[in-house]
Amino acid sequence: MRFSQQNLGVALLGALSVFVGSEQVNAQQRAIINPSFEQFAPGYTPPANFEFTSDENIVGWNSTGPGPVGTTGGFIELWRNDNIDVPSDDGDYFVELNGESAVRLAQEVCLIEGEDLTWAYSHRARAGADGAPQQVRFDAQALVGSDRQVFDTSSLPEPRTNEDGTWAQRSGSTVFNAPTGIYDVGFESLTGSNRGNFLDNISFVPAPLAEFAAATSQGSELTGANLPEILISGVVGETSTITLVITGNTATAGVDFTIDNTTITVPPGTYDGSSAASRFAIPITIINDAVVEGDETIDVSIQSITSAGAPSTRLKVGDIQCAGPAQSTSTYTIVDASPEIEIETSNGDVVIADGGTDVQGSQTPGTPQTITYTISNTGEDTLTIGGTPTISGETNIDGPVIVSAPGSLSLTPGQTTTFTVTFTTLAEGQFGFDIDVASNDADESPYDIAVSGVDIDVIEDILTDDLTQTTMILSGHVSTISRRAADRLRVNSGQVCGNEINELLRARPVQFATDSYFIDARNDALLDRITQILNECDSSRFLIEGHTDSDASDSYNLTLSQNRVNQVRAALIRRGIADQRLQTRGYGERRPIATNATEQGKALNRRVAFVLLDGSDAPVAQSCDAGGAPRGYLEGGGTNQGARLTGNFASQADSCATGTHTETWGDLDITHDADRGTLGVASFGMSRDRQANGILRGRFIEGYLSKNDVETDNATGTITGFGIHGGLYASRGTAGGLILSYYGSAAVGQHSFELDVGADVDGNYTYAGVFAGGSVGGESDWGTLSVKPRVGVDVAYAEAIGSEISVANVELSIDPATYARAFVELGLSQDTRNGVLDFAPRAFCETDDDVDAEPCGFGAAFAYETHADTHGAQWRFGVDYEAVDDRQSASVRAARSRRIFDNRGVTRSTVSATDTGALQAGQTVTFAW
Repeated sequence: MRFSQQNLGVALLGALSVFVGSEQVNAQQRAIINPSFEQFAPGYTPPANFEFTSDENIVGWNSTGPGPVGTTGGFIELWRNDNIDVPSDDGDYFVELNGESAVRLAQEVCLIEGEDLTWAYSHRARAGADGAPQQVRFDAQALVGSDRQVFDTSSLPEPRTNEDGTWAQRSGSTVFNAPTGIYDVGFESLTGSNRGNFLDNISFVPAPLAEFAAATSQGSELTGANLPEILISGVVGETSTITLVITGNTATAGVDFTIDNTTITVPPGTYDGSSAASRFAIPITIINDAVVEGDETIDVSIQSITSAGAPSTRLKVGDIQCAGPAQSTSTYTIVDASPEIEIETSNGDVVIADGGTDVQGSQTPGTPQTITYTISNTGEDTLTIGGTPTISGETNIDGPVIVSAPGSLSLTPGQTTTFTVTFTTLAEGQFGFDIDVASNDADESPYDIAVSGVDIDVIEDILTDDLTQTTMILSGHVSTISRRAADRLRVNSGQVCGNEINELLRARPVQFATDSYFIDARNDALLDRITQILNECDSSRFLIEGHTDSDASDSYNLTLSQNRVNQVRAALIRRGIADQRLQTRGYGERRPIATNATEQGKALNRRVAFVLLDGSDAPVAQSCDAGGAPRGYLEGGGTNQGARLTGNFASQADSCATGTHTETWGDLDITHDADRGTLGVASFGMSRDRQANGILRGRFIEGYLSKNDVETDNATGTITGFGIHGGLYASRGTAGGLILSYYGSAAVGQHSFELDVGADVDGNYTYAGVFAGGSVGGESDWGTLSVKPRVGVDVAYAEAIGSEISVANVELSIDPATYARAFVELGLSQDTRNGVLDFAPRAFCETDDDVDAEPCGFGAAFAYETHADTHGAQWRFGVDYEAVDDRQSASVRAARSRRIFDNRGVTRSTVSATDTGALQAGQTVTFAW
């Protein structure tokens, strides 16, 4: 077993490559590792004779050889010493290159253009191959591109027996003349046989390389740590000397550092390019000059390397990462060891930056308040405090601000001391003063803190107003959802009556005797209920259909079904249903809804059904099982006191099979008030309801995002929020033809604020709210006069259930938002020859958190709207009057609308004026497609 010193170094380099693991991040592989196939992956047991094994089990090596059937990846045929009379050349194991086929066995190695290389390997032929010479090529192939350099080709005749064979020791040296890069260095069989070409005792040694570990590094002048280091990678054959050039850039030699030597000696050995043994620090010493002068730098470069021995073991400057030029220079920064002052307040233990603000809450005038501040030295040198802090810029302060001297004026690194500030406010509201702390921290002397007292009441009022506005908006949303549901109940009552009757008939069919069409007393209760339902939609007309099974002839079944529905019609007329509202038709067996092959199917086919024909209360906009046309509008207007932009996009769908109505929508509402600021709310939601037995029941859920730009005399800033709102609603008809609607819902949300109230303050609050309401309304037509009365109430309550604010030791007190509104409305519309006259008197009581507001009032609106002309244009003129206690207001309005988008939309332009002289202009676009 022959291990030269050079081969031993290669083996050690391979071992280091395995065991340094993740530390070897700065260097690429620079030699063949595991040269005699003696190192194995953890958990792998090598064979007693030979076996095909994955190349993952043989450290360092990659194979192109296919494995046994059913396996994947590269495989190597590993032999043990003296297996089939073949001894190893080095160690206990060797490999056969031609295992099952001709393969390539190699490793990825970093090679430098122009460097000296030495190599050696042992090659042996195997008996029992195909009789041809057994050949291998030793080369380096670029991983990217086509660059290749061949080092050697070996050809051996096939021996008669394995005992007759011998190992051929091949060796040589060369200069690598391909471009620098990562190469696949290894052996490739030039023999097509599935046997032969044993390999062992491989050595491939490029020249060792040296370069700086990093282009820059730094350390404190107190410790002089992290000095620049030179990394060595490879096998150094003889003692080598690296000569350096060390110059002070902004640092001064002899003052900031000393040069201990200008050379580094590298002993012979194997270096992996990353471990501590492969690192050589620059021979300089950093001096702590105790002067605050800022950071300074030193430049270091490799001037030359003197190295003896074989060319391939001579140390040279090179890129260990094999990625570009070598790092032959480095800059070291001496971090000035200076004190570092930091001050925090006892109110919440918050660090106040130099030039920062210590925000305090409202104080009681005439009551002294004391704040304790802690001074820390977070630097690396002694901090000297320049006496008692000074006070300036007092605002709304009664008498002098009293400052205590710090407990210590000299702080070593990590030490702290405290001082107190005691003050008394003169009056309520904002107050403030500045604190200056002098020290030897050159960057932060004096250390300035602005103490600023904010009026918490201002913040609480703004947040209360924000909560109130949010509550009123959500109350309006659910009230609108409930009102739309009531309108649908009125509009769809004819269809609902038909659906309700058919559901009743499916559960309790009209019973006839076999082959008979006479109705007996068993059906009285059923017919009474159908009569009641028909009376709920007295303007609708229905077709009564009769159907049979297929047991008799077609003509017989037609006659039987017609006679049966005639009897149903007669029974309903006797109960008071107008005969012109009911038609009949018998279809016999011609319209089955199930198979007639089973008794269950026949029972389903024997049925009576009601089909809506027409009626003023029948749906006209859409049909069942179809989605309504998406619709939307955008409306904007403004005065000299503010502006508002609203928008909506919605779609809807109805299903006759389930009787459900589904709507999805998105709303936008942006309001600007000159006294409050701008509030924008975007919401999106879905509702679903179903009508049965004259009652509509539904549920909804919506989410919203809001932004409130606050602009008041005392504050500016923004409040952003999000929340979710959901609930239930219902509508039902009454005996007098009125529609009763009611709802209940709940909401939760969180709003975050950033306000400037003399100082910057931020935080958030979380709220929960409940909403309820109901109304009764209806519609009655007296000739050309339409009367629509409506009375109702809406109530809402929301409360902040949690809050945070950046002011220390302050808990927000946000008033609950309460909102209630009761109203009575009467809509009168009279058709005329050229248009429609509208008159709408109203009375209301409304209250919110504004305790000064008068809660009740009355008003009326009068308008005239022309019929559309041939161009689809209409005019509307109106007057509105309102009185609340002794306060009265009036306005006039004119609007012109016309159809656009090929009659799929309407645009309306509006101008109005009030009795106070305020003018308003608006534009609305409504569309559907």
